[in-house]
Amino acid sequence: MSTFSAHSLAQLIKALDLLTRSQGATIQELMDELEISRRSVYRVFDLLDQLQIHREDDQFFQENVKRYFVEPQQLQKLGLTIPPIPDLTLTLPEVLILQYLFQSGGVFKNTSTEGVMMTLRKKLAFLGESQGLNISGAGMDSVFQVTAKTSKDYSGKEELIADLTQAIIQTRVCTVTYHNFKTDEIKTYDIHPLKIVEHKGGLYAFVRVVKYGSITTLAVERIQNLTINESTFPYPENFDPDKMLESAFELTFGTPEIVKIHFNPKEAKYIQERTWSADQEIEIQENKSIILTMTTSGLEDVKRWVLQYGSGAKVLEPQSLKQAVEEEARGILA
Repeated sequence: MSTFSAHSLAQLIKALDLLTRSQGATIQELMDELEISRRSVYRVFDLLDQLQIHREDDQFFQENVKRYFVEPQQLQKLGLTIPPIPDLTLTLPEVLILQYLFQSGGVFKNTSTEGVMMTLRKKLAFLGESQGLNISGAGMDSVFQVTAKTSKDYSGKEELIADLTQAIIQTRVCTVTYHNFKTDEIKTYDIHPLKIVEHKGGLYAFVRVVKYGSITTLAVERIQNLTINESTFPYPENFDPDKMLESAFELTFGTPEIVKIHFNPKEAKYIQERTWSADQEIEIQENKSIILTMTTSGLEDVKRWVLQYGSGAKVLEPQSLKQAVEEEARGILA
């Protein structure tokens, strides 16, 4: 049996949806609905023959045209079901979601992916306009504005990102050369790539370092070289990226610690608007100040976060974090 391309398979599925209708389909209807030539319709019929899906035809004299039919039971015998063609009508909430996603694509600015997004946007705009929704108009563009001034620059990294994506899908071992900013070292080692996550305008890869067996994150822009190896790896069953992200304040993973921070009444209102940790607790004091308690890792990240509130925040626990904030404050004064 021949190998079907994704395009041929999509045509086949749509043709079967038409042929299994009670009225079947004519050659012209297949040409119109599939947007293909008469010769291509017969190619679809050849695919049906290869799958041993028999079609019947009947001459309708009133129409003076031949209609073709496929009994739905044939598909059941083959273990096939034809899902209904999805409704392509766009609703206003769906349009707003698409606009938000387009506005959120800051990490792909100045890359070839940005061009792909623009092409997709034009296609959706055409679809929306056919329904009376002006997706590309200034009105829609004014609904959402996503700040992306701190987004990282991934121009020139498109091939690396594509290779990384392919390796994740195929669970292939990779060899990377990576620049660790913390130690300012450039090292080459093998990894099991697991997932890509976007965080504050940057792309990070969850990977398992083969040598140590531990899971960590690599900043994609700091990967200087990536080679996909022939060998594959078993995807770790206990890997839960959502749980890992919940346990870390930013993207630094380590031993979780209980953190208690007091915020004055002025800052308390803003702190209560957000979720900072999955298990956070907020105690409201008599003067409307609060004490935020949470379990998290990455105390260096917490320190930087606390410092941005100045005198509005005071670390209560742990002592190591309190000392780190005090030392940083003394350094600022110096």
